[in-house]
Amino acid sequence: MENNKMSKVDKILNEKYNEMVEFYYKEGYSKSETTSKVDYLVKEGFELANILTMQKKYPEFLKFDVKNNLEGIRNLKQYGFNDELIKSLMINNPILFILSKRYSEAVLSKPLSKENNIKENYAKLLYYAAKETYKTVKTLEKEVGYYTAGALKISDYFHLDANLLFGLPKDYPERFNKIVNKLIEYGYSKPSALYITSMCPKTLNNFNKSKDDKVELPKNIDLLEKLNYTKEDIIKMTKLYPSLLKVEKEDIRDTLRYFTEEGYRKDEIKLITTTNPEIFGKIGGLKIIENIFIDDNPELIDELKTISKRIEKDYNQTYRRYQYLKDNGYIVDKNNFKVLFGNDHDFATRYGMTDKLLHEKYDPFNGVKKSFNKLIKSNKIPKRIKKV
Repeated sequence: MENNKMSKVDKILNEKYNEMVEFYYKEGYSKSETTSKVDYLVKEGFELANILTMQKKYPEFLKFDVKNNLEGIRNLKQYGFNDELIKSLMINNPILFILSKRYSEAVLSKPLSKENNIKENYAKLLYYAAKETYKTVKTLEKEVGYYTAGALKISDYFHLDANLLFGLPKDYPERFNKIVNKLIEYGYSKPSALYITSMCPKTLNNFNKSKDDKVELPKNIDLLEKLNYTKEDIIKMTKLYPSLLKVEKEDIRDTLRYFTEEGYRKDEIKLITTTNPEIFGKIGGLKIIENIFIDDNPELIDELKTISKRIEKDYNQTYRRYQYLKDNGYIVDKNNFKVLFGNDHDFATRYGMTDKLLHEKYDPFNGVKKSFNKLIKSNKIPKRIKKV
């Protein structure tokens, strides 16, 4: 009798499971993708009945990266949660699956004032962040036209990288629509404009507002036009590599300078850069410094990543200081490498060389050339096409 009852329960669960898989399939998610996410959750201790309950409460939760996002929520362990408590929290609040691992970590690193129940307060904070993310995603879908995945990328960028942890400005849908429409006006299709801005959300925060509040195109488009790329070239390049809209101007110029000095013809340069526009993003400040350290100090690569923003701020200065120390017999290691990124006075006091003198002595473009030479040797960018 009991076995028959269990068989009936299993049958009902199986039917509900198939309905769930079909639901996500109609939403554009493959059946294998959904089943693999379910298998992962089962492996992590969730029963099928739990998963169906979560799907009923929040039908979209399996659209997200459940593995990565669950790992982020599990950081609650540092505040007294165990696996069972976290599991219960997720079953009752499946909207938490919308939070990326990065977002959860950012929320959980936020200091709280001394409270009686810090465990409960951090859980509430995560729930609030999830609700804000959900609201942002739905607004971007409904009022601008983004798909869920793109809306999530934008939400994460503004909540984390733009330091708006718990909410965007009230006028952001209007602002984003203006930017999308400006790109359409330039010549992009609406799907392309939405794709580019979702793949590179910084573009939504990197446009200039003119005095009359009209949205202008990003400066890189103007720069590329001045460098003799056509509108069609620029649209093609940014569709292939949306991040081109945020690449530093100096990196774009240095890329073209490199090819020119290496003897590439103008038509070669244009062909290479229009078909491989990611080349413009391969020589950013951190990449140049990394290429130097990979050869000389590979053990410092992880250390460099912890201060990457400081390197990006002025990698030319970093390159000059490093070359000066190397040329004068100093060993750069874990004990002193941070002097490369310190202030001018400290470096001059310690080594007797000011940044002004270094500027006259060393050309940081040598670092650009070294980076590109390594990329060509590794076949990551094309060699000369054909000499004439």
